[in-house]
Amino acid sequence: MADYLKAGAVVWGISVQDVASKQKFAEKNHLNYPILADTSKSVSRAYGVLGSSGYAERVTFIINKKGRISTVDNAMRLALGSAGVVSTHGATLEEELSGTWHVSSGLPAPSFRLPAVDGKRTAECPAANARLTVVVLFSTTCPESIRAASKIASLAAANSTSGVQFVGVDPNWNETGSQVRAFTTQYGWNFPAAMDRSGHVTRALQAVATPEVWVIDRSGTVHYHGAVMGPDGAAPLADALAALAANNPITVADTRAVGCRLRMKRPRRGH
Repeated sequence: MADYLKAGAVVWGISVQDVASKQKFAEKNHLNYPILADTSKSVSRAYGVLGSSGYAERVTFIINKKGRISTVDNAMRLALGSAGVVSTHGATLEEELSGTWHVSSGLPAPSFRLPAVDGKRTAECPAANARLTVVVLFSTTCPESIRAASKIASLAAANSTSGVQFVGVDPNWNETGSQVRAFTTQYGWNFPAAMDRSGHVTRALQAVATPEVWVIDRSGTVHYHGAVMGPDGAAPLADALAALAANNPITVADTRAVGCRLRMKRPRRGH
């Protein structure tokens, strides 16, 4: 908390229980930040986190100095360690405040759910019931994305029976759902592909180019980030997936994604 305050951050916890309940909770756990009682449920409803049970879901919103939501972390990502149950929500906030946030190997990735362009499925991360989720940021017109498309299809097919789910995300405002459907059909992508119209997912990933990939486990931790294919016939994504399948360490966990620049709309004020 001292580091957060030094960085100029204000931390609030909010839930729908009453003041007495929140005071008891804060005292029991020796919390040093305010806990707010959203008894009317208006804040939870406005942020879209009020669950069907009537309670707020566990979501962290990081709001920048301009009053815009810069990161939404809606994965529980709880792990049992020597100090007890640990969540990475704090790590997400710390990374962003430090100014070094980049979703690379060993760091938590943002969770998301986007409607797939086929109108039937959802592109989500972490993918339900998957051991690993491979997020592929791509463009239907970028030559590097086109060059990597068949390789991505073959890797998705080869790993489909080992608990690996590929999901595609197109970040570009000047491409359409029809183009994505045609692209995925042409190259045999049988996994969900979605448009990131708002750009929230792409910005949260701190993506730099298309194509760019992240291999993420079910806890939300990145194991590989970067290029699909490297120079001189290198295959870093395939090598990473093979290493993870064999429970071996990944030799090169981060590579430079080389491709086309992103064509994203600027976020509107207040978003």
